[in-house]
Amino acid sequence: MSEESNVTNGKQFDEGQEPRPEIPEAELLYEETQAALAIASSEAATTEEMATCWRFLLTGWERYLSTHELTDEFRPVLLEACRAAGFCFFNLYQQNKQSRNVDRAVEAWRKAVRLSSPDAPDLPKLLNVLSIALSQQYAHTHDLPFLDSAVEFLEQALKLTSVDSQYRLHTLNNLAAMMRLRYLHTKDLADQNRAILLYGQLVEHTPLDDLELPMYLHYLSSALIERFRVTHNVEDLNRAIRAGQEIRETTEESPLFRPDYLRDLARGLTMRFEESQDASDLAESIAAWQTLVDMLPEQSPDYLPALLSLYEGLRKRFDMSGDEMALQRAIGALHQFVKCAPPGYPNRLACMTLLHEGMLVRFASSEKLEDLDAAIRTWEQFLDTTSIESTDFLCYLNYLSHALNLRYKHGGREADLERLIHLLEQAVALAAPGSPMLLYSLNNLASGLATRYQHHNTLADLERAITLLERALGEIKQEGSAPERAELMKGLGRLYQRRYEHTENLEDLERAAHLLE
Repeated sequence: MSEESNVTNGKQFDEGQEPRPEIPEAELLYEETQAALAIASSEAATTEEMATCWRFLLTGWERYLSTHELTDEFRPVLLEACRAAGFCFFNLYQQNKQSRNVDRAVEAWRKAVRLSSPDAPDLPKLLNVLSIALSQQYAHTHDLPFLDSAVEFLEQALKLTSVDSQYRLHTLNNLAAMMRLRYLHTKDLADQNRAILLYGQLVEHTPLDDLELPMYLHYLSSALIERFRVTHNVEDLNRAIRAGQEIRETTEESPLFRPDYLRDLARGLTMRFEESQDASDLAESIAAWQTLVDMLPEQSPDYLPALLSLYEGLRKRFDMSGDEMALQRAIGALHQFVKCAPPGYPNRLACMTLLHEGMLVRFASSEKLEDLDAAIRTWEQFLDTTSIESTDFLCYLNYLSHALNLRYKHGGREADLERLIHLLEQAVALAAPGSPMLLYSLNNLASGLATRYQHHNTLADLERAITLLERALGEIKQEGSAPERAELMKGLGRLYQRRYEHTENLEDLERAAHLLE
């Protein structure tokens, strides 16, 4: 037996001891288990060493009990060994995340539960740690029986704790968490309803000065928002918002405050605004998103989603009330989003389009050339800091050329027209064949050349514009219903018509009639 139990033998029995006579297996197991418990308590061995020792000892007990009854004399020490072994295996799992260690923890704690008296005062705690280990097995496997077992053990623990017991709060919290986790797996609303009921009881019985209360309120708020997404019962939103406001009022100026508390409040207010269109909800949600953005570091995974939500709220305010400051702040939020979002980040391209559109809306609203100048400077700055190999570079070229085109139409500056054509020539040269960006660039360059032809009557510009649109048509699949194809055909027809007016070539007139019919 002592070959593997070197922790107990090497640390307890080797130094200066006389050989002892053979003793019965049960007594030897008992002595070595007591020695292991003493070593574990003194932390004289590493977690890995103790795990090896516990595996050996529990295997020995299992072998012994396969042929013998467990006596009352040995039951307490085996119970304590199973408890200690479970904690050892679970600690090792937390260190290395190897699923075999959490499996061993569950097995040891299950044995401890079976060995425990139903009225043992520490049984609820044992049932709780066992359920947590089972939830980790579920996290590894997504096998629902692990979660079902966790719920079953926690229901048992809840029955064993008195209403005024501090450990009852922990049990309520763990059981609610397991019910919510099972709801996310099964989508059975009964599980979410039970979770919300338990969170409500947890909040109700937690003292106001308990440091855990904000976290419990947060869990309740999150579960209510999840249920609202299914039931659309506004009362769930109202409760979630009240919980979030209570958290903010009690923790905002303290170290207990966490960004996810504020995020849930902001989400709840945003969702209630979408239901009610109440401007006060919109104002509160914008304030919450702004506070969240201000407190989060740019590296946080929540930073960019918060920026986007802030933009959406500010843009809604502008659309509803025409508040110019809201539009200005919305543009600022999108500018920061595009600057901070890495290439390939979800919605980044859409946000660049929204930023461009927002800056043009600001210009259209104010009719101030300085707003258009600001849009041009924005895209120039992005171009200056972006590699030519980046797909973003092509987007910036097109956005900048569009803004230059608007300024040309507004002020008639020849330099703006020449520059936008130069930028679009570059975009066409860089765009990949068959890409949407190539189609967009070909169309925009053709438009720029057609504008220059209109002012200077240089046939070469018109010829090049026609060639570009013919190429663009070739890039589109031969689907007669494609909106892009229909628009290109009309544009090309108009260019043929202009060339006919310039050259009086009847073939151009026929082509124009065919494309414009």
